[in-house]
Amino acid sequence: MRRLEQKGNIVAAIDLPRPEFMDSDELRMLEDATDRFLDDYADSSALARWREQGYVDRDTWRAAGQAGLLGVMIPEAYGGAGADFRYDAVLMERMALKHALNFALPLHNA
Repeated sequence: MRRLEQKGNIVAAIDLPRPEFMDSDELRMLEDATDRFLDDYADSSALARWREQGYVDRDTWRAAGQAGLLGVMIPEAYGGAGADFRYDAVLMERMALKHALNFALPLHNA
């Protein structure tokens, strides 16, 4: 059994290499942008407030759109980014690592 690896405030339970198809500069930029967004808009007080009120604040959704985190798999012809599943996978991974799963971003991107 491998020991848990600490990366900042994130602990990886499984230390596996990133698959080659997930290794690109664009995906790393999305990871960084998502982390910055979650740090700025989904801190522990925001997560608690969303849980208590039963919804994510409208301003947070607007900020997510401005950050390019909404509609990533929607075709460009319909206003989305036209990206593939890897981009949603990155969003879900970053949200899980930041404990922000109650920000149902992937649900609204589907």
